Amino acid sequence: MITTNFNPSVLSTQRNLNIATNSLNTALYRMSTGYKVNCAADDAAGLFVASNLNANIRGLRQAQKNAQDGISLLNTAEGGLANMTDILNRLRDLAVQGANGVYDDSSLKAMQNEADALVEQLWQIKDGTKFNGRDIFNGTAPPPNGSNSAQGAGSSGSVTRLTEEEAIAQGYTVIKTAQDLDNIRNNLSGKYILMGDIDLSSFSNWDPIGDGDLNDTANGFSGILDGNGYSIKKLNVNTNKSGGLFGAISSSGEIKNLSVTNANVKGFGYSGIIAGVSEGTISNCNTSGDVTVVENKNSNLAQQHRGFTGAVGGITGLMSNGSISQSYSSANITCGKNEGVAGGGIAGFSGGSGVSYISNSYTTGNISGTAMAGGIIGGSYYAVLTSTYATGNISGIETAGGIAGHLTGVVSDSFSNANVESNDRAGGIAGIAVGGILNSYAQGRVSGTSTGGLYGEYGGGGWTFDVSNSFWDIQKTGQNKISNTYNPDSPGGYEKPDNCHGLSTSEMQNSQHFIDAGWDENIWDFSSAPPTLKNMPEPQKLVNNIRLQIGSDSSENSAIFIDTSFSLDDFFVDFFSQDSCAEAIDDIDSVLEQINSKRAEIGAAINRLNSILESQTTTIQNYTAAKSTIMDADILLNLLTL
Repeated sequence: MITTNFNPSVLSTQRNLNIATNSLNTALYRMSTGYKVNCAADDAAGLFVASNLNANIRGLRQAQKNAQDGISLLNTAEGGLANMTDILNRLRDLAVQGANGVYDDSSLKAMQNEADALVEQLWQIKDGTKFNGRDIFNGTAPPPNGSNSAQGAGSSGSVTRLTEEEAIAQGYTVIKTAQDLDNIRNNLSGKYILMGDIDLSSFSNWDPIGDGDLNDTANGFSGILDGNGYSIKKLNVNTNKSGGLFGAISSSGEIKNLSVTNANVKGFGYSGIIAGVSEGTISNCNTSGDVTVVENKNSNLAQQHRGFTGAVGGITGLMSNGSISQSYSSANITCGKNEGVAGGGIAGFSGGSGVSYISNSYTTGNISGTAMAGGIIGGSYYAVLTSTYATGNISGIETAGGIAGHLTGVVSDSFSNANVESNDRAGGIAGIAVGGILNSYAQGRVSGTSTGGLYGEYGGGGWTFDVSNSFWDIQKTGQNKISNTYNPDSPGGYEKPDNCHGLSTSEMQNSQHFIDAGWDENIWDFSSAPPTLKNMPEPQKLVNNIRLQIGSDSSENSAIFIDTSFSLDDFFVDFFSQDSCAEAIDDIDSVLEQINSKRAEIGAAINRLNSILESQTTTIQNYTAAKSTIMDADILLNLLTL
């Protein structure tokens, strides 16, 4: 039948033609784009999966570029270190040559001239090696002699040096030579100031200035010594009494703006680089070297306190009612096999009838104590530690803590990256805690018998105990509890921490945890995570953790941190005598060992990045294949459709 208005055969033809046209258009569109999924309607679930795969692929490709940039940076660093190694090897050749007793003074002077140029170039490489405008080794050369304004001692700012005329006008006695420094003992209440670096190598065994024991520093130094931003170098002490540059500093004594470097102090009882015992004020100072306590049975140790026979510290052995601020130490502390000795990076022990204070100070050396050991202080009774941190390795037989071994007092606004080990009680902040731990965190490995993320054990004794707003890294410390003795159901309330949590490493990288705990932004720098302390001595900048984003997400496995920094302290060489040349060999070997160790770290990091690149290439290939299965058009099938 033929109709006028409706023709089913024509409509059927038109419908089939539309279907064919749509199929043709789809086939042509897929062929032109190369994708079979061009919008969500084509395959909603497939597009979701493919979009996630695409984001990961793009992220991994950028991560590969990041890794390649990281390799370029590390190759630049390794090249700089290789040049420094060549310089140090030449310096060592000169030192070995000069130690041979066949050269006159003029020959040694020629060697010194060459050595001075080499050392200057060494510092130039360390301070001038950059990548994309960023300091790689991130160090600051020691201030030049004669500079009126320089980064000196432990200051977080500049030290305005006094000229000789200005110093004399202010009543200072000027110190220019080692003999001038030795003459301080003739007037222990005088006012003294350095006008240049002092080399004490001419004193094979320095006699500490001023005598005194715990609660008896009447014969100690009671005047003022202003380092004026200069250094006292190569202090050698081997004594059967309280040892250091000073034997004792009385309550009116003051030491400031001073560096004491390359020290080797061996004392009996109480030993520290600046003082064996201090009741005075020490500020804006720094020390480096080695401090040990030695046994001397012929000496009478009358200053025993609370069962301990001695204390060893990077700045002072014993504190008694004094203060240390704006200071740091990289000294290594060793208590040997002597029983009952406390070791601390800043002070070995605080005792006496009053309170000792340590603030805005830190340590980077290794500490070993027989009775107790702490990154800042070995033991305290009573001490307040504010804005401090430690990064070395700490070990003690009885107690060990990242900040304090045995804490009777308060630690606040402090942190420890130190690895802590004890045969008995060990904690990220304190081995034994009596008093308080506030606004602090720990993230170094903690190992011992009675351990905790923040403290090993509560010391009891009826003291008010307050642990609050503090954190520890569960993974890095290896501790899943705040303390070995903490029981949330225990009566008495001595161990009820407020807002203290163990965090994962990735959570520690989120500063919001610390901000939410109410940490003071005037004290803490939240631009880094975990936060670091503000207003600290300048060498804190030597920590140069470079973050490399080598993954496609924000997890802790997608980033690695590489520390390219190292410190030369105030490295120099003295070739003016046969003996000083021989001594310089050890100094050069020490720096060579440090640089070779850093080269090994960088080489390992380069190998790791190359391995990451290979792994990521395989991952990208597999992700791309999976995405292709979902998204890519089958060209042959589309041709057949046509």
